[in-house]
Amino acid sequence: RGDDQSTLVEGMKYYAAGDYEKAITLLKKESNASQKNKADRQFYLSLSYLSTEQSELAVRSLEKLNAAETKYQQQIKWYLALAYLQQGERDEALSMLKKIQSGEYQYSQSQEIISEIE
Repeated sequence: RGDDQSTLVEGMKYYAAGDYEKAITLLKKESNASQKNKADRQFYLSLSYLSTEQSELAVRSLEKLNAAETKYQQQIKWYLALAYLQQGERDEALSMLKKIQSGEYQYSQSQEIISEIE
């Protein structure tokens, strides 16, 4: 378990430093992670995919995480919308953006994008 935690922390450090390819390499490693670590690993892996314009992988990863109902539910809506936009899927992006409620993560930015693409 300690090894899993250190791999996760190292992957998150690479993500924070903007080295998304190294983050992906570390975060993709399958392990016997605790449920909390699995969610963290999946979330930062998804964001790393998005940051390297691997939007199809980002969407798959975020949808999987969304189904698991983790602490990242609010953020997932925002990042899924961005991934859909990156893929040119405006309708899916719009649908996801409209699910972001007032007071939730990136609400005002989501409203701006909705007004731009509607």
